[in-house]
Amino acid sequence: MSSHRIIVTVPPYNAPDDSFKELLKQCNLLSDKGTTRDVYEIPGENKVLKAVKKPSNYANWNEIVVWQSLSDQLKPLFAEIFSFSRSGRFLVMEQLDPLSFGEGHNSQRYPRFLSDKVKPQNFGRSRIDPQHIKALDYGCVLLEHDDEFAPFGCAPAAD
Repeated sequence: MSSHRIIVTVPPYNAPDDSFKELLKQCNLLSDKGTTRDVYEIPGENKVLKAVKKPSNYANWNEIVVWQSLSDQLKPLFAEIFSFSRSGRFLVMEQLDPLSFGEGHNSQRYPRFLSDKVKPQNFGRSRIDPQHIKALDYGCVLLEHDDEFAPFGCAPAAD
């Protein structure tokens, strides 16, 4: 019996949705439990394809913006983004292994803007370094300002 390795090509950054639709045909559904996205395993890769299932591509775009904005110091705390479609409907991300029941992710410090830190399913174990836990769902963040900054267009309060 011969084994056939499937050759999968991940489209580059900003490729049209149609390129990602072709990739989707070769993937296996991992989870359809997300509120806004389904997650598919890309065969032969340590990557997943996140496909939006609601009219808004907000969660994918938010992850794209967060990933591209992270400092080199913070990037190791987040699953890497390898590619995304022009519309933001599709996103290719590093695949992480789920944490075991009761396994904590709270031993690491994550940025305050990460809003779903309490959900263990939003974190996973690196396949390269199993001791390393990363955020795998960072599509929802807190946008708040500190007291030391005045909102845009406002003058600072007088003493």
